Amino acid sequence: MPRLSRMKSDRRHSLWTDLNCPHFITAVTKDRVKIFADIVCAKSLIDEWKFYAKLYDVELIAGVVMPDHFHIIIWPKGKKTFSDFMHGVKGYFAKWYGEELIRRGTVAPPMDGKSYISKIWQDSFFDYVVPTDEKLNEKIEYILQNPIEEGFVTDWHEYPYIFLSEGYRAE
Repeated sequence: MPRLSRMKSDRRHSLWTDLNCPHFITAVTKDRVKIFADIVCAKSLIDEWKFYAKLYDVELIAGVVMPDHFHIIIWPKGKKTFSDFMHGVKGYFAKWYGEELIRRGTVAPPMDGKSYISKIWQDSFFDYVVPTDEKLNEKIEYILQNPIEEGFVTDWHEYPYIFLSEGYRAE
């Protein structure tokens, strides 16, 4: 199994503190509904990651979308926190998903004319502060192995809903 490591760059991060370090995050759909088995939904979630990473000055290191959950490693760089990022991603995706169900005719539009927002996420999410390069490599490897362990693919490169930043590579 190849090991992963941070590529050397001029932007090398020097502090590994709770406020300035990567976070490994897992979020699960309510009742483990397989929302992301739908290709449009999985791609939309990845688009949301990228949008909020840019908006909130968050480095998106790696991520995988599975049918009923996702794992992501992010590193906040600006004033916004990992919690702000997750609030944005989960909130906007829930709104988009409700509107998508209306577009598809799966649900009727709300009678009051307001946005339809379905309860699609479990109330919170799991967050692990990644304190060292070794732990970061372990979490990246976990993300890359997730679709293999579930039997979806035999090589992580084959899985369409996975993201690995260009700043990280397999050794």
